[in-house]
Amino acid sequence: GFTTHVGTVLHKNNIKRYYFLNKLFYLLKNFQPDIVDIEEEPFARVTAQTAAYKKILKSRGKLIFHTSHNIRRPLGNRFERIRARVFREYDAGIFRNKDAETLLRENGFSKPLYFVGNGFDLSNFSPGRAEQLRSKLNFQNKFVIGFVGKLKTGKGILDLLDAFLQLPKNFVLLIVGQGHLRNELEQRIASANLEKRVLLTGAVEHSVIPEYYRAMDVCVVPSRTEGGWKESFGRTIIEAMACGVPVIGSSSGAIPETINSAGLIFQERDSEDLAEKIVALYQNASLQEDFRKKGLERARVFSWEAIARAHLKIYHNVLGKQKN
Repeated sequence: GFTTHVGTVLHKNNIKRYYFLNKLFYLLKNFQPDIVDIEEEPFARVTAQTAAYKKILKSRGKLIFHTSHNIRRPLGNRFERIRARVFREYDAGIFRNKDAETLLRENGFSKPLYFVGNGFDLSNFSPGRAEQLRSKLNFQNKFVIGFVGKLKTGKGILDLLDAFLQLPKNFVLLIVGQGHLRNELEQRIASANLEKRVLLTGAVEHSVIPEYYRAMDVCVVPSRTEGGWKESFGRTIIEAMACGVPVIGSSSGAIPETINSAGLIFQERDSEDLAEKIVALYQNASLQEDFRKKGLERARVFSWEAIARAHLKIYHNVLGKQKN
């Protein structure tokens, strides 16, 4: 029921600067869409490019942009002008977190806004038993603390390791991911004689990540706010929840609103607070079960099916039609 067209872009891999050299104009002209849903920021060139083409073509199609941008910082005159034009020309926006919504309003966007989170495939991420993997990793009869993500400062992996140093010997740490902090982590693990209690898997295929989630007793998302970045959603959170794993996240960015009431929150950068939250969860089996149940319910909100329904409702609203 759909076709895909791949165009050539200039400034590839730069979400602010890239724009199409071909395809886009002709698709808009020939297809004449009722809605053009641009999954890019309002200050991106391609978002403004679409508005310009609509004006040239005198199209009546409605325009929608997306935003995850949740940091107050100057964009520079060029990109602020782009954003101002997009605000004038677009009919609605979709935001990923409350801070992004607040920034849009503060910067003058007064048209309809809708929340839609990041989606994931619920059929791939589901609860299950992982005794075979735990046995392979030599994690039997251990409380497995897990991390999935890039090994970089903003993801808070060093804070997690500092918290782990405060935990008893029946706790083990499973780190799934790769990044520039790998060598430093290995050095810290070796200096603390933790080689038998901490495993760094490196990068793994996305298809096997659910099995690693299932091997965890808790998944920790310890991200920290840095100068120009903070978590705008936290896809790891919903993936772990969908696998029936309780989640502990930091107070950074959108992590608390993504977790909602289905997990625990610790103060970002505070390894002592994180260690206390891990122990509290370990000592309370009923709390673990409560978070598993709530996490499964929370994850369903972000399944691709749910995301599709949310977009369909938005499209009807933007077109001024009543949804059947």
